[in-house]
Amino acid sequence: MIITEYNEQWAMDAAFNDGLEEGIEKGIEKGREEGRAEGRTESKLEMVKNLLNVKTPIEYIVAATGWNEETILRLAEK
Repeated sequence: MIITEYNEQWAMDAAFNDGLEEGIEKGIEKGREEGRAEGRTESKLEMVKNLLNVKTPIEYIVAATGWNEETILRLAEK
């Protein structure tokens, strides 16, 4: 009887640990994706600033970045 109870507990613990590991892996991947997205945004922001500094027409910057004109104009004001 004790062995059966131990095996059941071990199976539940193993399932919990598998789920925990899966959750940790998903969290790490989500963090990586968020980091990549943040890096892309920062890179695009730097590009917009550089294009504004060389007096590139707003229409060209919109086409190059996919950002809307309002966002780019706000950046131009800074």
